[in-house]
Amino acid sequence: MGRRWQVAPDTTVQVVDPIGCKKDDNAPAPRNWASIIIALSIIFSVLLLVLMAALLMGPQAPPFFGRRMVMADLFDPKLKPKPMAYQWLADDKLAYMSEGAGVRLIDLSTGSNSTLVTDLAIRQTSADGFSVSPDLRYVLLRHDVVMGRRNLISALYSIYDVYTRHYYPLTLPDGLASTPSVPVRLQHAQWVPRALGLTQNSTEDIGRSLVVVYNGSLLFLANPSAAPVNLTPDASLGVLTYGQPDLLYEELLEEGTAVWPSPEGASLLVGAFDDSRVRTLPVLRYEGGFPHLHTLRYPTVGTELPEVLLWLYDLSSVHLPPTRYRLLPPPSFRSSGHYLLGCGWAQEDRVWASWVTGDLSSSALTLCSAPFWFCSTVRAAPWCVVLHGAWCSTVRAAPRFSMVRGAPLYSSAPR
Repeated sequence: MGRRWQVAPDTTVQVVDPIGCKKDDNAPAPRNWASIIIALSIIFSVLLLVLMAALLMGPQAPPFFGRRMVMADLFDPKLKPKPMAYQWLADDKLAYMSEGAGVRLIDLSTGSNSTLVTDLAIRQTSADGFSVSPDLRYVLLRHDVVMGRRNLISALYSIYDVYTRHYYPLTLPDGLASTPSVPVRLQHAQWVPRALGLTQNSTEDIGRSLVVVYNGSLLFLANPSAAPVNLTPDASLGVLTYGQPDLLYEELLEEGTAVWPSPEGASLLVGAFDDSRVRTLPVLRYEGGFPHLHTLRYPTVGTELPEVLLWLYDLSSVHLPPTRYRLLPPPSFRSSGHYLLGCGWAQEDRVWASWVTGDLSSSALTLCSAPFWFCSTVRAAPWCVVLHGAWCSTVRAAPRFSMVRGAPLYSSAPR
């Protein structure tokens, strides 16, 4: 009775699996995948928040793509923007090519805006340039332009009739084109405002005459459908060309054509380039499968320079071809080689020309006046001015003329 407080002996029988009691030391420890996933989610969320904060608060990305422009890019002709095609027809009338609207004519005095050429005709011809005739009846469309040398081009031209809203290609008849009645590539084409003599005194053709340059020949058309008159029967492609500068003068004149009508269109100033005595240089041209030899006429040191001739055609003449006058350089320039740096119209009856000697030592500005177009020297000076004993500065700017008491007054500035 005194030991009833003691616990009775445990009689529980425990059954143990002998196989489960064996411990495998090489078995991997069990992983808590739930904890791992939660930890990775937290890490990813933190990184995402850090990245968003860096994007929102960090430096802004540059708003451009590619490289930055440098000073040399300003003089790269490939980056020169293409100007809008336009033409002043009078002091208060402007024709311009509008995207999606064709060629439009705006009258600044009344504010009216009309369509000269439909957008459908522009898209069908893929025209990139135009020229409106002085009487506003026709529009000359230039398309399919092929670049030649630096400034020389060849293109196809079409005539658009404003009244009928139809256009047709500008072609040349037999004897001029290799394939008659087929569009030919012309080096230049433009309207002549007034050519009463060559239009056989027909007032209907005044304001719709054309002058075109084809393979070094100058052709005149009284109207777009008239037979052309060859103004230069002595022209020879590659030897004597009219209105088409050679390799040298394409760089000097910085133009692809050498045709300058007078302001009223009664006369035509044309440059002719005689390369018959210029040295011929053989050049290999790689076209097709095999190269072939091509010759170029370009003067080198100690060789003959091309002879440039300035001709003035009187379009009011009734003779065919019309009467023409040669504008000569100063007498001291004629005995040796010389260059023509520029020419143009000072007035309807006056032409200016800038000449330089072959050794680039002297320059002269001449002014030729109607009716016989005799030329007089209005300025003679050294062409090359040495500055600080090292650099040579040249003056090639086109002079500006104004009339003071009936006499021409000009000014010139470096270009």
